[in-house]
Amino acid sequence: MSQVTSGYYAPASLRDAISLKKRLRERALIVAGGTAAVQLISKMIAEPEVIISLEKVPLDYVKVQGNVVEIGATTPISRLLEKKDLPNALREAAENIHGLALKDMATVGGNIFTPAPAGDIATALLSLDATL
Repeated sequence: MSQVTSGYYAPASLRDAISLKKRLRERALIVAGGTAAVQLISKMIAEPEVIISLEKVPLDYVKVQGNVVEIGATTPISRLLEKKDLPNALREAAENIHGLALKDMATVGGNIFTPAPAGDIATALLSLDATL
């Protein structure tokens, strides 16, 4: 098994994160909650030299205005369960993700990006005619 990482970056803005990814290309893996990244690395599907964490990028939010819902990519799945005014399809998808710890770590963006074995935020968003 090769060395997993030689560097770790936590940019404070989306612009900086994109710039880093463009510069480092496939050598870098972007993580938020990290649940998908752990699987990719443990199965040796990804062997990044560098981790780019989105932990400091302000993408953790749920905003509801009328029938419009805006969700940031780094929002933990558990946050969807706290919002009583979300569409049922979205709340049910979040509820179907097993384990409290996973719901606290897994992010909406990560669940959309990675085929998840349990719970499917992408399907709920598709049924709601969401824009990504």
